[in-house]
Amino acid sequence: MAGFRRYCSRWALLTYSQTLNKASVNVELKKAVRKCLVDLKMADLKVNGYSCEGLPKTDEGALGVKINYTDVFHNLVRRDRFSPVNYVIELIRIFREKQYSSAKLNGFIARSMRTLTSLLREPDFAELLETSLYPHDRKVIINLNPVQDAGDHTDVLLTFRRKTYRIWLFQFSDRGLPHDIERVSGKRGDLPNGIHVLCPLHTEVAIKTKKLTKRVDRLKSMKERCIEKLNECSDRAIMRRTALKRRIDILIGQITETSEDLSEAKVIADNELDVVDGWFFYSTSHVRRVIDSIRRNTKPLNYERVKSMLLAPERFLSEIKIFEKE
Repeated sequence: MAGFRRYCSRWALLTYSQTLNKASVNVELKKAVRKCLVDLKMADLKVNGYSCEGLPKTDEGALGVKINYTDVFHNLVRRDRFSPVNYVIELIRIFREKQYSSAKLNGFIARSMRTLTSLLREPDFAELLETSLYPHDRKVIINLNPVQDAGDHTDVLLTFRRKTYRIWLFQFSDRGLPHDIERVSGKRGDLPNGIHVLCPLHTEVAIKTKKLTKRVDRLKSMKERCIEKLNECSDRAIMRRTALKRRIDILIGQITETSEDLSEAKVIADNELDVVDGWFFYSTSHVRRVIDSIRRNTKPLNYERVKSMLLAPERFLSEIKIFEKE
């Protein structure tokens, strides 16, 4: 099962609850899944990427649930049974089978859904990468493996022109930055030898575009309401008509300004990623930049230098320092 983009629109036709109703699972499991979806306020949401936003964040260490999201995802894909709802069903089935505390279930599923957004990106990225590299090397090989992901910090293993590349796919964010630094610097396990390629995805540009789109829509609605009030206003209500006209002019200016910001944001976002029914995927142009970097970069950075750069703030803050801000 590949090409997840083509399935996104199909998933988004129904809510989680409607999709669950069609699932062939036993009554007790279906009841447990439904309760979890209701608790997370997901039951009536469409099955799209936006449904994974705003879910409660639970400290990973506090959960203590030893179920690997990546393994479950890949097992469903191999069996050609993957969908976001089947993913939730399977996770809850395993959770109940292992008899974990029900108090941990909601946090566990919330975390699994945030992880799902990145899990979907990996095979999509691999497919784009292979398609783009094939004309340059008919023997190109792409491997996706949950074991290599967890053990070797490798999301996509690429063999291109007799060289092997370990590709890291991750969402760049302030919250995730400390985690990414620890992974790359080896604090979460030694990195295997070889050429590593870091591919951060800047999803904040898509989030900014979404916010600006909502703002434009809200401003336009406000303008329409003001126009309606103006049309209903008596000719003798001079002060009110003047105030409404002034308000309309202000809103038109705000709409123009925000629309310009939105256009600029869309150009940046389209160059960075593709948003398909709320799921964030690497854009074709982004993958092309990765390929250009691989093809042109004949001398990768020395890993010791990379570690030195990443750990410099830690070294600085670990000693007595005096500095002045003017």
